Amino acid sequence: MQEARVPLSFLSNLVSVMAKEEGLDPVCCAMETGLAEAETRSVDGTTDFQTQIQIYEAIAERSTHPGIGFRSPSARSFADQGLLGALLLMAPDVRTALQKLTEYIDVVGGLVDYTVETHEDLLRVRVSDKVLLSPEAHRLVCEENLACWKHLALPLKEIEQHLVEITLDYPAPDHRQVYSELFPRCVFRFNQPHIQATLKASALTLELPNSNPEVFAHLDAECARITRIVHEPVATTERRVNRFLSTHEPASWASGPISAALGMSERTLRRRLAQEGCRLSEILSEHKLAAVEDWTSRGLGEHEIANRLGYASIRSLRRALASWMQ
Repeated sequence: MQEARVPLSFLSNLVSVMAKEEGLDPVCCAMETGLAEAETRSVDGTTDFQTQIQIYEAIAERSTHPGIGFRSPSARSFADQGLLGALLLMAPDVRTALQKLTEYIDVVGGLVDYTVETHEDLLRVRVSDKVLLSPEAHRLVCEENLACWKHLALPLKEIEQHLVEITLDYPAPDHRQVYSELFPRCVFRFNQPHIQATLKASALTLELPNSNPEVFAHLDAECARITRIVHEPVATTERRVNRFLSTHEPASWASGPISAALGMSERTLRRRLAQEGCRLSEILSEHKLAAVEDWTSRGLGEHEIANRLGYASIRSLRRALASWMQ
């Protein structure tokens, strides 16, 4: 499956909040949590899903001010929700908006999935993590989503009037009063089996004030296209590296040329390979050893082989061979 691309605004905004609250330099704070320096300056760039997880985990671990997710600037701006946010804003009614949210959450690389179901006169919107997060990061993501509901979704056509209760699958935190302040008319239940918002089913038929059928149809088609791309099978990073080595001259068999060809930094290349349980040095060794065996069988001498692989001497080549064969 292709990796969803995550808007950097989600991450850089939250990191900036933490830097301000902790009295840290924003750029240094970003880099410590996993954002590259160039990414801290990006306005409309994206990063990968694994980097997003790493950054949320780092923020959850390092923030000393409880409830930072509630203060996420991205939770207050439809612009930061990108293409998906625009689509939901242009939907004809709440039912359609919720349907599209469940279909297209991967467009923005969301850390959660949504499911929507109705039972008699109640509407239940359930949230589940896509990956296993630490308890602190899990709560951070949940609180940021609650802030999104409050500031972006619920004000539309006064949906909050239809909100009955919100259940959460973690213990009540020390800052639980923030929850009640954010949703003063709602009942909160902690330590429940699911994260779920329950509303009156009548909310489904509420028309959205900014609905635009023509724009909605265009955005819907684009979200569908991106979702298809995200869900297409793709080669692992290890296979992409092997393909590069099989189609390029040995002179380019190094982390710099490989990572550039794969469109990522050397650090990201090594991290992704590690996540797949392998190392770049091991892959390179296998290809170099195979190349030496092939060239030897075709009559090439050690001096020529050393030159092809970029070794200064036959002695250096022999030492490398010994390490590859261990």
